[in-house]
Amino acid sequence: MVEFERSRDTVGHVEQVKKRSYIFRRCFTNVSKKEKTKNIIIEDLQNEISEIKDRLLDQKKKIEFQEREIADCRKCVAQLNKDYNEQRKHLQLIESDIEKLRMDQHNYFRTAKLNEILLPFPSNSGSMTAILLTEITLSDDTNIPIQSTTTTTTTDSSTASNDDRNYPSQLETKQIYDIEDKFELNYKRLHDDLKKINYEQVNKEGKSLIKQIFKSAPLFLLDEVDVALDNTNIGKVADFIREQSASKFQCIVISLKEQFYSRAGALIAIFPKPGDCITSYCFTLDLNQFDERENIANRCG
Repeated sequence: MVEFERSRDTVGHVEQVKKRSYIFRRCFTNVSKKEKTKNIIIEDLQNEISEIKDRLLDQKKKIEFQEREIADCRKCVAQLNKDYNEQRKHLQLIESDIEKLRMDQHNYFRTAKLNEILLPFPSNSGSMTAILLTEITLSDDTNIPIQSTTTTTTTDSSTASNDDRNYPSQLETKQIYDIEDKFELNYKRLHDDLKKINYEQVNKEGKSLIKQIFKSAPLFLLDEVDVALDNTNIGKVADFIREQSASKFQCIVISLKEQFYSRAGALIAIFPKPGDCITSYCFTLDLNQFDERENIANRCG
């Protein structure tokens, strides 16, 4: 056994083990160096990732801030749009009022010319001959002048013709308004002319005209005006009609109540006559001829 061990190449085997150990150490050293290098790279990457996350967080904050600004801007734009629409509507109303006033001014001038009313124009600021007789009205849909009436004038008077109607352009209407905007009235002279009017005479003529207009009718026909009245009010109405009909008017009243028609001056009775065919008959009766009429009225009242 000892000889066998002595005969083995132990030294060579040890050398091989040493070589392998050396190779392993070198490999381990290289691996350690590579590990350190990789760790450094990993740390750098982790740092970059952290920086990227921080930048991403900052960008998110900026985006949120910008989104809030955009929302505020949208609110401002919506409010401005609302204000703009309101102002535009207000402007349209003002333009419509101006258009109506200009139309009224033109129609006043036109009416004055048609009725041969001399307006107090100062020199070089308008004249009756410069007033055009074009009739202008406003459309309900567009609030712009749409209608024109061609008129003719004679040496005696000015008359309007309603036969020839057309639709003038806005340019023609604007030209008419531009001419009339240059007109000026002497309001002091107009005030002096108004002072010369005899208003007392005007009031007398006006009152006389009102009396003629509101003059009571000569005949009234009343149908059962007493249907909802009690006996007391029936008597009051009947007495009033009898009193007024004595001098101011005549009155025929249809009534089914004795309390009313017993106070009448005369009766016209309508009644049916039975038979194969019902026929209506009527008769009249003058109640004023009876001395007992007042007693009958008192008993019925």
